[in-house]
Amino acid sequence: MRTVETRFSVPQSPDQVWSVLIDYPSYARWNSFMREASGEVGVGKKLNITLYSSSGSKMSFKPKLLVIDKDRELRWKGHLIVNGLFDGEHYWMLTRNASGGTDIVHGENFKGLLVGVFKPEKFKVEYERMNRDMAVEIARRYPAPVASAATPALAPAAAVQ
Repeated sequence: MRTVETRFSVPQSPDQVWSVLIDYPSYARWNSFMREASGEVGVGKKLNITLYSSSGSKMSFKPKLLVIDKDRELRWKGHLIVNGLFDGEHYWMLTRNASGGTDIVHGENFKGLLVGVFKPEKFKVEYERMNRDMAVEIARRYPAPVASAATPALAPAAAVQ
């Protein structure tokens, strides 16, 4: 098995990140890697996903949702043609961090006879691109609050004589 994993953080809360993550109809607008995504969000349900690599290639598949833990984890499993050739278990794990934002782990576990041929490591750059797109979309929908430390203190009112 080979794992490709990326990490990033955003100042928005896990529920805000989750709302962007499962809003498949909006992917075409903001996601340059996973431009086409549709399907019902439910364990055991199948999604329709089309990936567009930065080199211009396109791949479509129908993964099955394995884990839907609202605001915490989304996981699906897909395969090439039949199980066992080139299987991928794709995941996002969301954790609230100390500042109230979200730490995101986005990755995939690959296994099967063709793992060595397809070289899953090449997906890392695509996942990082998707992460950047997602961070921009999350910030567009949910602008981060301005830090209170940046707000100057008000001067005391002048005494009236």
